[in-house]
Amino acid sequence: MHPCEENGNQESALVFYGSSFITDATGELAEQDGREEEQVLLVTFDLDEVLTMRRDWRLYRDRRPDYYGNIVK
Repeated sequence: MHPCEENGNQESALVFYGSSFITDATGELAEQDGREEEQVLLVTFDLDEVLTMRRDWRLYRDRRPDYYGNIVK
């Protein structure tokens, strides 16, 4: 149990489970940190490759963002 500024220097026996992660454009895990240590995650993506992949999926082909305003009115 260690006090910290984030909780007003109160001691706590709580353990928060979970960790940060970064996924690629397909949702695959690219990097993940541990549960106990502090860590900075850094992953480099080729944005041209991501754009090409998204175009190949054709998910965005029929999008009409110019009509979105009408939908939310």
